[in-house]
Amino acid sequence: MKTKLQAKENMKIELYENEFPDFELDVKIPVGFSDISYHNDVMPCWFKPLNGESQGFRLWIDYADQSKSEYPNTKTYNRFILQFGSFDYGEFSDLVATDNYSLIEAFIEG
Repeated sequence: MKTKLQAKENMKIELYENEFPDFELDVKIPVGFSDISYHNDVMPCWFKPLNGESQGFRLWIDYADQSKSEYPNTKTYNRFILQFGSFDYGEFSDLVATDNYSLIEAFIEG
C-alpha cells in the first residue's frame, strides 16, 4: 500500500499549479495543448504548436471567480481567450474571447 507521500510523488504537477497555486482548472484542456503558464502572466496559458514550434494557438484561462482575476471589475469578463500567432514575432491575435468554454472547444474542433 502506498503512503500519502508516495502517492503525491507519483502525481504529475502541472506548470499552472506551481505558477498559479490558487487557480482551479475546471475545464478539460484540448488535446495537443501544453501548459506554458508563467507567474508573470495574469493567468494560466496553454499552447498548441502548428507549422513548427513557435506558431500556433494559445489558450488563456482566467479564474472562475472574477474577484481573483487581474481584471475583477471588468463588465465583460472574457474568462477564456483563444489566440493564434507566433512566438518568433511576438504577435498573437484573439480568435475567440468568451466566458463560454464550449465556444472555445467548438472553434478548436472546427
